[in-house]
Amino acid sequence: MYELVKNTGARIAIFGVTGENGNGTNWEYEDGRAVKNISISAPNPLFTVSEWIIYSAVSNSLFTNPNSAQNAPDDFNPRVR
Repeated sequence: MYELVKNTGARIAIFGVTGENGNGTNWEYEDGRAVKNISISAPNPLFTVSEWIIYSAVSNSLFTNPNSAQNAPDDFNPRVR
């Protein structure tokens, strides 16, 4: 689980479930990455999988792009969603 937190302590975004191993879940991102949907503009203190585009090397139909490994640095660009 990862959190993006303001300097006030308020959660802006959360990815995953606290205390839960991500294997076999809808947020498993082994050898991949997760990108927040550009259409999401409001903070959400709860993890909502539909707010994310998830790439992973594993075969898991619970998320957007299974079997799609992303390797750094080639598959990462901070200017591209």
